[in-house]
Amino acid sequence: MSIEDTTVMRANCSGPILEEDMLAKGLVKDVDYRLRTPNSYQLKTGTGKWGMIAYSNEIHSVMIGYKRGRFTGGIDSSGWVKDNPKKWEELQVISEWNEKAFIKANKDVYDKQKAFCETYIEPEYRIGGGIFTTLSANRYHVGQSIKMGAHVDSGDLNAGMTTMSCFREGEYDGAYLVFPRYGIAIDAPDNSVIIADSNEVHGVTPITGTGERFTCVAYCDNRLATKGVAGKSERKIGRFAKKESGSLEDFI
Repeated sequence: MSIEDTTVMRANCSGPILEEDMLAKGLVKDVDYRLRTPNSYQLKTGTGKWGMIAYSNEIHSVMIGYKRGRFTGGIDSSGWVKDNPKKWEELQVISEWNEKAFIKANKDVYDKQKAFCETYIEPEYRIGGGIFTTLSANRYHVGQSIKMGAHVDSGDLNAGMTTMSCFREGEYDGAYLVFPRYGIAIDAPDNSVIIADSNEVHGVTPITGTGERFTCVAYCDNRLATKGVAGKSERKIGRFAKKESGSLEDFI
């Protein structure tokens, strides 16, 4: 519950970029920034060109665990893990309890996810060698991250499901986990685990009151597969591949 970390890299779920909000930051549309998607924007660099990185609205969320670098192609632990080794060690127990809840709730789907992980993902990229590779910690309160827009999680395993631990502090209303296609809204109790298909459209409704809602999502990122037919090489890409690839002159 100490999460103070924020990110501007969650365009899928952080809501649309509003011109009035950007003006409040001193940024003018098509002068200082341009929209990449309705939920993300690129900044103009010192050379007058548009930057490659797409930013989103700031939300209280942090990725914990393993990921494949978007620009490098390699797999590594997230920056948060490297900066917070003690917290990382403590948080891994969440994935263990989520896995126990998963077995109890739907063993057939659990077995499919376990089989995929053991077949295609190296143990060192799975938390505790289990069925999850990555955690996402989120904080909702009226001061900043009050909701999460409807979205589909990218990279989550089609054959499995995502689990979410929910912890409540103080009194609040709202912050329902919703699946709009089915008209379902879940008011998650304190210390509960929700198991659902994150490839379905979902989001979190606005929170009101003085309390706060903390969640820790545990999932399997299929982009971490490096073995078998579902695997993808860890070879570096772009400028990060120069050391591995050498040059044409060296080859000759």
